[in-house]
Amino acid sequence: MRRTNLLLATAVAMAIATSAGASVVTNGGFETNGPPAPGSGDYSIGSTQITGWTVINNDGSTTDNGHNIIWIGNGAYGLYTPFGNDFLDLTGTTDQTPFSGVSQTLTTVSGQSYALTFDLGAQGSSGIFGGPISATASAGSTSDTFSFDGASGTNANGTFWTPETLNFTATSTSTVISIVGNTGQEFIGLDNVSVATAGGVPEPASWALMLVGFGGLGAALRGSRRKQAHAVV
Repeated sequence: MRRTNLLLATAVAMAIATSAGASVVTNGGFETNGPPAPGSGDYSIGSTQITGWTVINNDGSTTDNGHNIIWIGNGAYGLYTPFGNDFLDLTGTTDQTPFSGVSQTLTTVSGQSYALTFDLGAQGSSGIFGGPISATASAGSTSDTFSFDGASGTNANGTFWTPETLNFTATSTSTVISIVGNTGQEFIGLDNVSVATAGGVPEPASWALMLVGFGGLGAALRGSRRKQAHAVV
């Protein structure tokens, strides 16, 4: 019985520690019900057809202005991602500024620090799908603009991707994140979006559960030692 308790306590503690830094973003890789490679589809402002996401204007509004984004499967337009099969093009089919983007409302813990990470993509530093490109990421009241020349990073059949990070502190139990295209020609790639507690630090609720798990682990170990001591005597 003590052995079972020991194993259970260990499993609980490890599971909580592992999940503490897990992403809270839904469909951050845009893989859920995505277009089969090499297909694609365009989605207008206000659309919620991309699971977990809302298509937005550059200013965050959802009033349809004729712009859109493209959901791309690997190989469409000769573009690729190394992160699964699907990704977004924030320039849409109009290829006209102001470009569009996507947003999602996350469940967060007020006062907790988080890291919003994502990858931007471009096909080299020249051509209609090439860089330089830029996009603005926002999380609550925190925002920053990220630029990419398209000539470095992870190479997926000629499409280059670079990781970006926006650190923020949640101020409520829900936080809106968004990523919108700013500058580019006919392609601003977006993929691999994730939000996790900064540095993998557990949230307060996770700390409490973790202490319970480690407490059970300690009790099981103490019981095991007492049993061994009696056996020796």
